[in-house]
Amino acid sequence: RGLVGPSGCGKTTLLRTLAGFIPLDRGELSLEDRSIDAWDPSLWRRRVGLLPQRPVMFPGTVAENLASSASLQSQPHAASVVASPGEMLERLGLVPATLDRPAAELSEGQAARVGLVRAVMAGPSVLLLDEPTAALDEDSALQVDEFLRGLCGFGVAVLWVLHDPRLAAALPTAPLRLEPRGDS
Repeated sequence: RGLVGPSGCGKTTLLRTLAGFIPLDRGELSLEDRSIDAWDPSLWRRRVGLLPQRPVMFPGTVAENLASSASLQSQPHAASVVASPGEMLERLGLVPATLDRPAAELSEGQAARVGLVRAVMAGPSVLLLDEPTAALDEDSALQVDEFLRGLCGFGVAVLWVLHDPRLAAALPTAPLRLEPRGDS
């Protein structure tokens, strides 16, 4: 599912709330028939992954960044079992040699795609993405779209904030649209 709306309408705040980083003012949030309040916060964050618009790369190589995420995996899912990190990077348009590169030397677009693979390798049931295609050209953005559609096929729920209305229109289901409230 895609989430589109003008700057400042609360898209990122919504993602951060769903990820458990911002407490709810009202309403209810649950996963697997359990309220967020019934979950240990660290377990919630393993099941509900959040990829920020500009993911932070850890010191070391891309392979080390990905391995650190896999060690946090709360439950393996088919996507990380069927495809290796290198195969996932290739599906996102990055060459296998990217694994050996220092993560600090990646471009913003490369870091976004590595961040996506790292988030997938953590094994979340729900993946929240804050404009994962913002730093990408059209072809790379389409590869991300195809990758995410495949991920949904493995049972991972995906909610992503989009800035590109063309990409939002191409989603298999209608994107959610947020509008600014008069009192915000």
